[in-house]
Amino acid sequence: MADGRIRFEKLPNNDNKVEVGEQVVTSHVSDRFLQGLFIGYISEVEVDSNNLTRSGYITPAVDFSKLQEVLVITTTKQEMLDAKDKDSKGE
Repeated sequence: MADGRIRFEKLPNNDNKVEVGEQVVTSHVSDRFLQGLFIGYISEVEVDSNNLTRSGYITPAVDFSKLQEVLVITTTKQEMLDAKDKDSKGE
C-alpha cells in the first residue's frame, strides 16, 4: 500500500471499463475469499504504456491507522462450501 492506497496492475484494457469512484468488492472467482466483501473505491486508473492493461489505485473503505477492532475470518470460502456440502449429504 502506498500512501494508504492499494495498487492494482495488469487489469486487461478491454470493454470492461473501470472508472474513478467505482466500488471494489471481492468476486466469486476466488476459492479463498467470500464474494461481495467491500474493499474500497477506485481513486486513480490509467492505461499502461503497452495499451493492453491498466493500472491504478484503490482507496480502502477503512482507515487502517484508526482501526480499534477487527474481525478475522479463519475459514476459507472453499472450506465453508465443503462443510455445507457434507451437511447436505448427511455426513
